[in-house]
Amino acid sequence: MENKVSNLAEAIRLVVSTFSKSLLLESRVVNILTDYNAFKEVVPSKFILKSIISEGYVDKLLLCQKWDDSCDKLAEKFIAKTGLQPNYVNYVFASLSYGLGWTKKVPKLEEEEKEAVKTHKASASTAPPVPTKATKQKKHKKCENMTDDEFEQYIWSKIDWNHDLEQKAGLTFSNFQITQFNFYTGFRILFEVRGKIHTNHLALEYTAYDNKGRLRESSTGFYQTKEDRPKKTGELNVFFNQPLDILDKVTISATYDF
Repeated sequence: MENKVSNLAEAIRLVVSTFSKSLLLESRVVNILTDYNAFKEVVPSKFILKSIISEGYVDKLLLCQKWDDSCDKLAEKFIAKTGLQPNYVNYVFASLSYGLGWTKKVPKLEEEEKEAVKTHKASASTAPPVPTKATKQKKHKKCENMTDDEFEQYIWSKIDWNHDLEQKAGLTFSNFQITQFNFYTGFRILFEVRGKIHTNHLALEYTAYDNKGRLRESSTGFYQTKEDRPKKTGELNVFFNQPLDILDKVTISATYDF
């Protein structure tokens, strides 16, 4: 499509003005928003929006007809039901509100999340998250009993990925898909690759922690050099070597040199 926007909120507003707000009730709107580059800024928002639609929360949101306390409660209910990260969920709900014309300010991720992204380094030396004993983790369905969509949403809720680094190397990753392998002790991220690398090499590194803050695995996946034939697709295999039910966080970042 010719129309390109820079964030989810503006893309939703474009969909509503071009088609109608009723299109937000249909799962195919995610494909249209993908064409608008709506999920480039916050990748997990794609899978969260799919879940919000499939679980019927857009229907309930449209009944509000304006943003008020009842909309906040809908977002809280969705967070409690799915266990997805609140900052991402609130971002998607706020984007829907802006897209529907209920609010005037384009939503951004919470400040602490933006600061967390800035602190990611192009190495696997990220400090492990500190578990908070006072916070009760919501019990979720075991990975082996999840549908493909549920599994994909669960994994995205655990991933922190600094996309600025591969973009500085000249590459853009998009159209992500997550699949499981190895009896739910690992997963694979598939994606499209665009652009031309202008660094000597680029590699993706991941570091995985369990729900007690312990480092379980750290390794390198996707790799490309200047001399390689440009890749149109890529994949990153993340090995956890423990049941993914106890996965707490996976940090992913790019390394490169000039």
